[in-house]
Amino acid sequence: MTEYKKLTNLEGNQINGDLYLKIQEEAHHMSAIKMKLTTGSETPLHTHEHESLGVIISGKLDVIGDGKSSILGPGDTWVNPIGQKHMIKAIEDTVFVEIKSPSPDFSSFLKLD
Repeated sequence: MTEYKKLTNLEGNQINGDLYLKIQEEAHHMSAIKMKLTTGSETPLHTHEHESLGVIISGKLDVIGDGKSSILGPGDTWVNPIGQKHMIKAIEDTVFVEIKSPSPDFSSFLKLD
């Protein structure tokens, strides 16, 4: 995927606001995606069957995982272990990169417009 696609649904739940996803790289054991969120956008509380590591490029997010909230900005990172309930909220327009392992079947948990 070479362009951003609007993400409307995650793990069967509606996205609140505008979230755009671009698959950067895919391999058997890991993948990298770039995401853009507009101010006020948020994902629903959800879990995955893969680990993910996020790095904020620009903007500011409230990252909520395991019941704890962390306000993160450019250069900050976070990890979501397999099965951990988590969500993100954009405090500002934000761009971040997320590494997922093992590489998921994106069609199984994402709905793109």
